[in-house]
Amino acid sequence: MNSTSQLSDTPLIDATVILFIPFISIPALIISFRLFKYFYRLYKARLYGIGNAKELLQNPLTQLGLGREEIAIRKENRKILKTQLKLELKNKIQKQESDSLLGRQVIAAEQYFEILKTQSMKTWYDLLSPTAVRTYLETSKYARWWMFLQLTVTILSIGNYITLTYMTNSNDTNGQSIIKTMDMIYPIVFCLDYALGFYISDDKLKFYYSPLALISLLSIVTPYVNLFAETPTKYVWLLGFIRIFRAIRLLKIYELLSYTQTETSKQLTLFALNFFCFIFFSTSIINATEALNFAIESASMKYWHDALYYIIEEFSGTSCDLVPTNTISRSVMMVLILVAMTYIPWHVFKIIDLFNSKNKFQRNPFKPKRRKSHTFFTFDSESSIVLLFDQPPELNVRHLLANPLYQSRIKYIQGNPLNFLDLQRSVIQRATALFLVGKVHEQNTGLFGSPETKLLQMAMFIKRNYPGLQIFSLVDFIKSKSICKDYGVEIVVCVNQIKAELAALNAVYPGVQCLLTNLFQPITKIGFVSSAEKWIKEYQCGAANQVHVIKVPLGLVGMEYIELVKEFYRSRNIMVIGKMENLKYNSRVGQSTILKEDDSIYCITDESEEALIQVGLEYEDPFVPNKHVYHVIDEIEKTANISSEKNAKLDVKNDPFNMSTFNSIPDTLENHIVLAGNLNVEIITIFVHKLRLVSPFIPVVIVYNHQTKTNKKWDGILGNRNVFVISGHLSVEMTMDRVSLNSCKKLVLYSESSDPETIYLIKVLYNLYPNIEMNIELYDGSALKYFESNNWENDIEHIKTKTLVNTCSLNLSERKSYYQSTRNRVKSKSVTANLLAFFFTRQSLGKNDSKLDQQADVTDIYLNRMNNLNSYDEISKCSLYQLESTFASGKVFTSTFPAAFLAHAYFKPYITQVFQGLMAELHLLDIDHVCVGKPFIDLFEKLLSKGYLALGLYRFNNNSSYVYTNCRKGDIVSSKDRVYVLRVDK
Repeated sequence: MNSTSQLSDTPLIDATVILFIPFISIPALIISFRLFKYFYRLYKARLYGIGNAKELLQNPLTQLGLGREEIAIRKENRKILKTQLKLELKNKIQKQESDSLLGRQVIAAEQYFEILKTQSMKTWYDLLSPTAVRTYLETSKYARWWMFLQLTVTILSIGNYITLTYMTNSNDTNGQSIIKTMDMIYPIVFCLDYALGFYISDDKLKFYYSPLALISLLSIVTPYVNLFAETPTKYVWLLGFIRIFRAIRLLKIYELLSYTQTETSKQLTLFALNFFCFIFFSTSIINATEALNFAIESASMKYWHDALYYIIEEFSGTSCDLVPTNTISRSVMMVLILVAMTYIPWHVFKIIDLFNSKNKFQRNPFKPKRRKSHTFFTFDSESSIVLLFDQPPELNVRHLLANPLYQSRIKYIQGNPLNFLDLQRSVIQRATALFLVGKVHEQNTGLFGSPETKLLQMAMFIKRNYPGLQIFSLVDFIKSKSICKDYGVEIVVCVNQIKAELAALNAVYPGVQCLLTNLFQPITKIGFVSSAEKWIKEYQCGAANQVHVIKVPLGLVGMEYIELVKEFYRSRNIMVIGKMENLKYNSRVGQSTILKEDDSIYCITDESEEALIQVGLEYEDPFVPNKHVYHVIDEIEKTANISSEKNAKLDVKNDPFNMSTFNSIPDTLENHIVLAGNLNVEIITIFVHKLRLVSPFIPVVIVYNHQTKTNKKWDGILGNRNVFVISGHLSVEMTMDRVSLNSCKKLVLYSESSDPETIYLIKVLYNLYPNIEMNIELYDGSALKYFESNNWENDIEHIKTKTLVNTCSLNLSERKSYYQSTRNRVKSKSVTANLLAFFFTRQSLGKNDSKLDQQADVTDIYLNRMNNLNSYDEISKCSLYQLESTFASGKVFTSTFPAAFLAHAYFKPYITQVFQGLMAELHLLDIDHVCVGKPFIDLFEKLLSKGYLALGLYRFNNNSSYVYTNCRKGDIVSSKDRVYVLRVDK
């Protein structure tokens, strides 16, 4: 075939125009739509005169999304302006109708129904908005099948392309027609996926210009170019090799690499996939460039397998009898060789470095033989059977650095912080903050000679050289905290102080440490399972609340503080907990305090910062409490039978400010608190001091397993009334009897070594004293699962095994047959098996799921679902231990909370003052019988009239309990509930 006939198949200009029409029309439509919206907003701004027309004209590129402003910030600004416009129009209407009694009733009814709408209605926008669709695709099992369909169609499309290269060279018209028809069907799936990604993207123009989106669009358009051609042409069809880029994206979808078990295998799998795609891409592009040669008979690589042979020979370094026949092929091959010479050694050295980070005992897994069962022993290092060691901290850091979620965001540099050159290597002059954290789990003997001495030196050295750098420090001793403050460290968190004060407060007020931990270490909010237990829904709803600071809206300036607290809670379920005075947190503001224009208030809510800005806009105009409006709302609530009596009295029998004198301690010690575990003098001092502030007369027994020394600190501890120090350890039965564990009110236990030893001691104590109340420290929150009941006792496999062991009639061959059947039932978790389980196992649990196991605990199912929503890697995205029932009841606290609290202070520096303020003013009271069975808002307003702010409830669920923070207004108060209160009056 000559060159003239090939050129006459389809005009080159027609194919080019058809190919590039979508690439021009799509951004043109996006910009046109934004122009229309821009002029429409400009028209509304001038029509209503709200004052933002000048801003629109000053920066039109930013308004069109072509500037440097982020799309999220631009959307929030538009949302705030839209809310402001609606509020102004609404205020105009209300001013016109407020003159008549009927108008005021209409306004009251509209406000009431607006509250009902915001609380209960689910609009169409909430279900089908881009954010809602994106969330559904991230959690639904149908999204797995959609991605699996894309992967299948992509593989078929690639095979279609390879087949097409052979048919094009052989001039098989009938075969080309069939392949062409199939190639018209595959892009439909790609087009639907592209449209779905386009819809859920925040910035449509940014999505269009992303490399993967451009490749997807090119793979959609290229097969349809030949649809408008008169006859098949090699040039048009060979553009289809671009679709192989789509295979690269699909092979990495849904964290496919996370199904391998180790970091080394992940990197090996990633290298294999990328290398396979690179070989395939190189083969396709060489075959395509060779096919562009007009003298096709003289080409040495007419077929796809010829190009594959040539690529493998070139990359392996051996001589090849095939050579490219044109300049384009030679130039492309030079680029491909340079890329291969750079990428392959870099990735191989990365795998080698990761491989050498472990020794053979940590790296090599046990591989059982096919027909032989095995037995596994976990023992100490002196055993000659199997050795099981704890992983060193350096290995955990390497796992963190190799994790796909953090490897691009964390950089490890070896050096000395006291070395100026090492600080320059870290580019400290461009840093926004510096965290100084010592070894939390290391046993310190004192301030001097401890690791904190070096930490204090670093704080002094860095602050002197970089005075503008914000420093956050985590120390163990209160003395170190004061020295850091003297050196100019902005935020200092003392581990001993937080742990001891939380433990003391929780010993008297159960659940307080859970409430405070959730407020200052927020958990990831995940959608509820419809069949989940009530306590899980209420607990997570409360645990999602955080502490925020907002300026007093202009419309509320001049209002009494108590009226603002009522208004915020009643209208938006936002709980105001204090006011900023002299740049410090103050919870005792006073009920009649008048709010000023420059005041800021602290509040608790589960809403975002943007929602709080909108709250400020809602009260932009002067706000006057309309008693008639609230009267109408009360009448409507009475009709709905949800109101309560107005003259109920508060039960103050447990009020710490009306406490009666404590009787003398009897000979038999009871209702006392036992403090034991890994203690030092400073922890004991802080614990006793905090406990005496809350409850001055409760007896305290301290089990100290070190030799006591006579000094001023011990004299201060023993000088307190009803404080006893006993030398010993709780693992000794004599010590248990001496401290009277059977009659104590609560045991506070600090973990001494590892979590398994602590858990073993707790299990022993629970067996001896089933009714004992404990408050336990753990290093790792994931160990909480071992505190739950023994579910294995009712497991079917356990019952079968127990029956077999107790059966003496089985001979040797029958028992070996059972062992072999057990071995065959449990298959190894390969990558393929995990991938199939990913697509075929059930994930979501809804109300229409009729196959739910009735014997399974819904709480366990719910936690398993949240585990599935986490990353499949070793590092979890959220602290799931905060959702365990043991943690929700306040029985466990972790050593990692001070470090997490310090990290949270980077975004909200004021939380350290709020934390100390809440620790000083928080109390737990019984609920008056008059409020039992009534909505929480009645209890809230009743306590507020007595000078207390109700922060939440301590509720009971069968035999367990949990904390419910910032309860919803309509939640019914039970007789078993207790209420956390904060003193608000002076």
